[in-house]
Amino acid sequence: MTTNLIRLIVVAVLLLAIAHSIYSLCRSTPKRVWLFVLTAIGITAIVLIAVRGVADRYLVPYILAIQIAVAYLFTAKIAVATNPRQQKLWQLGLITLISSEIVSCAVSSQSQLWWNKYPSSTKYNPQVAAIVNQSQKPLVITHGGNNITGKILSVSYLLKPQVQLLLAVKPHQVKIPDGFSDVFLYRATEALQIELEKVQKYKITPIYKPGDVWLWRVEK
Repeated sequence: MTTNLIRLIVVAVLLLAIAHSIYSLCRSTPKRVWLFVLTAIGITAIVLIAVRGVADRYLVPYILAIQIAVAYLFTAKIAVATNPRQQKLWQLGLITLISSEIVSCAVSSQSQLWWNKYPSSTKYNPQVAAIVNQSQKPLVITHGGNNITGKILSVSYLLKPQVQLLLAVKPHQVKIPDGFSDVFLYRATEALQIELEKVQKYKITPIYKPGDVWLWRVEK
């Protein structure tokens, strides 16, 4: 409860600061300047509505526009401040903001899950990798294609070197080689499951199911 309240307060303060920055920019700069910033924000909103989702690559114009507006606010306040104490307060605020951004980047770079790392598609990868990494010489099979490539790449960074990956672009062409201690199926399509279970007569057992099945064990 306390954590959620702190988050709400932080978000509210940030939103107010951004709104004030944009307002100051629009009031104090030529039209071509504030129109550029508002256009970048507007384009981002249109793109997000069009794709019906949030991806960090779509947020680049919005982030740059906000950074320009906030940078202008601090620059203007520091430059026109006549009271040395007031000027130092704005300078301290700028230092705090930059320091917070550096800390945030440092934390996110070391975190397995973050808002811009597609948590809906990768949130269970650490648990999946922990299961696979327990095997001596495992093989992980998944279907190939645009929808899974990013997901399998994200989990591959968590797997140990002895883990081998097999992408099944065409399920009917999948051949499981010998010599592996364990064979796993990662977020497979129904077509791949049918091919292995019904056609090739493998036994497929769900071993990690936090809702949908993320990982199966494949056995003869």
